[in-house]
Amino acid sequence: MPAKKIIMKKATVQKNESVITKLQLSLPTEKNVPSVLFDDYSTLLYGVKKIGKSSLVANFPDILQLFFEPGGKSLASFQCPVPIWEHFIGYIDLLEQQARDGVCKFRNIAIDTGQLAYDRCLEYVCRVRGVQHPSNVDDYGATWKAVSQEFEKQHTRLFAMNLGVIVVAHSEIREIKSRSGNTFSKIVLLLGKQASQFYAGIFDN
Repeated sequence: MPAKKIIMKKATVQKNESVITKLQLSLPTEKNVPSVLFDDYSTLLYGVKKIGKSSLVANFPDILQLFFEPGGKSLASFQCPVPIWEHFIGYIDLLEQQARDGVCKFRNIAIDTGQLAYDRCLEYVCRVRGVQHPSNVDDYGATWKAVSQEFEKQHTRLFAMNLGVIVVAHSEIREIKSRSGNTFSKIVLLLGKQASQFYAGIFDN
């Protein structure tokens, strides 16, 4: 039986033309030293209405208060009214410009209140997308996701400037009755689910 001739085919190797950058990493040799300055941290400040939250914040050093609701007329502080979300974006633009120019005079930024900030963001996204409310649109949650992304985007810009960020929120005291029949008081934060979930993940205090 004649021997079969075996032909060896050369494998074609395609070279990867992309350049892979080698990461230069190192492990820490010293523990982190937490800052003792309050304005190096982000804070959620809440309490019942008219208890004096905005007045307290007005005494923070070099504070800029962004008011999404009226209430700062009696306060001696730097203030900006934010009736619509576009104003919030515009103020962040101005802060970033000052930071780039090295002339930013503010160390702390207050958002008053966090829930109204979310409401203005939702209204803005709905205007851009031409809808009345995310719950009225059968888009598999796309509009809700757009609201969350816009809310996170602008806050991320603010946090990136290494300023102290204080978000003011309302709360109320509710009487809760347990299954055993006992009644107790509970402080309930008046933040919607979406805003609450976002802020819970970013605050230091």
